[in-house]
Formats: sequence, C-alpha cells, structure tokens
Amino acid sequence: MAAHDHTITNDRAAVAFVDLSGFTALTEAHGDHHAAELAEAFAALTRVALGQHDRLIKTIGDAILVTSPTPHTALGLIGRITDATRRTGRFPVLRAGIHHGPIVALGSDIYGATVNIAARLAAAAGPAQILATGPVADIARAAGLSVTALGPVSLRNLTEPLAVFSVDLGIGCPCGQVDPVCRMQLDHETTTTTLIHGGITYRFCSATCVRRFTAHPHQFTSATACSDTAPIH
Repeated sequence: MAAHDHTITNDRAAVAFVDLSGFTALTEAHGDHHAAELAEAFAALTRVALGQHDRLIKTIGDAILVTSPTPHTALGLIGRITDATRRTGRFPVLRAGIHHGPIVALGSDIYGATVNIAARLAAAAGPAQILATGPVADIARAAGLSVTALGPVSLRNLTEPLAVFSVDLGIGCPCGQVDPVCRMQLDHETTTTTLIHGGITYRFCSATCVRRFTAHPHQFTSATACSDTAPIH
C-alpha cells in the first residue's frame, strides 16, 4: 500500500476556482455522458495551460481548483484557459473567483480562508465574469487590465462583507456567440443552425437545442450570455 503524505506546509499563493457557467443547462440539453466527457476535457485542457509553477489541485465536477505563485501569474493562467476553451468551440463560457493569501497544504490538497474566499467568489460570478479581491485587483489594474469595483459584497459563510472587483482580461465578450439553450460557446464550425426570434438571430450547436428553444423560447430569450456587471447573489 502506498504511503500517504501527511506533511503540512504553510505558504502564500493565488488561488482560483474556475467552472463552466451553464453546466447544468448543458447537462439537461445533451445528457450526463456528454457533460462528464466535457468536464474531463476541461481538466485536460487546464493541465496543458499550466505554467511552470502553476498547480491543478483538483477537479470538482465541472470546476477546477488551481494555484499560482502570484495574482499576475494566476490571471495569466485563467486567460490561457479561457482562450483555449473558446478556441475549441465546445465549452460553455467560464466564470472564476481569485484570491491571494496564505494557504495550508496537506498532501495534494489545500485548505484555509483563501481557498474558501476564492470558492465563494466563483460561485457568485456571472457567466464570463472573473471576481477578485483587492490584492488581485491591484495587480490586474497595474498590468493595464480593466477592473470594476463592485463594492462590499456579502458572500455565503463569510461573517463580514468583502470588497469585490470584476476583472476584464481583455479577451473579448462571447455575447451573441453562445447557444441560448446549453450555453455552449460557438464558432462557425460548431454552429449547426441559426434561428431568428423576435428580430434576434440565435445560434445553436445541435438540432436538440433548436427543438428545446422552439418549444419554449421564453425560457431562453431572457437569459444573457455574459455580463461584466452580473448581479451577485
């Protein structure tokens, strides 16, 4: 039996949770098997995007937990992951939460308030939105990225409101390029059908999504693909 590493170390790192926004909708549209394959492909893509000192800590369903030495390198990692998912044309838009601070490493996993805050930020983020704390926002702003202050925000299981910022990596918004049913990002190769409804042209990845949209268009026309100022719940 292999020995387990129970060594506890203390360190500082930028911690980020990144997940596939709209994963539940995609699962409903295309089934559990397709969703599971997509989650595995997302993890594999992340491994390729890792920099020299970045770490993929674990996958949690459709989400990944990664660490990077600094906020600057973490933003670069998320930018590479986002760009790679968009180039494949088969993933929903991403959302992420980033915080920089002390972590406790035990074996291959990490723990602590920094991890918890990053998780809460990711859960509060809207599609195509990256939420960050002040230390990360300061680095992003110094790097020339657009940063929007969202004010003090009450996050689940945190006793005090936290100053939250939205960071724009400058990759561009996929609005208008997303299947309204399964939330998958589309390009010309992955678009199978277009449909005009209410004067707006919608693009779809499959006949399945077209049928679901046609049957209940009101369920899918009120949702936005992404927003830099998505409400935080």
